[in-house]
Amino acid sequence: MMNIIAIVNNAGGPDILTFLIEQGTTAGLMLAILWILIKKVFSQYELRIDKLEITSEDCIADRKELHKTLLSMKDAHISALKKEG
Repeated sequence: MMNIIAIVNNAGGPDILTFLIEQGTTAGLMLAILWILIKKVFSQYELRIDKLEITSEDCIADRKELHKTLLSMKDAHISALKKEG
């Protein structure tokens, strides 16, 4: 904050320009780093979501197969009981 006040009080054209370039470069680098980090985080989330969707589809298929197996077991058991009775 003191640097800004000193530069404005001096009213030196090149000093203000140099200060703005230095601060702009720092801010630009920080924004670039932040953008890269955010991009990595979002890509990781996208990968996780894709994996969850695949797992969900596998779970649905397994549940359908289990349902078919249970129905066939029930039908077999009912058939066996009918033969005994």
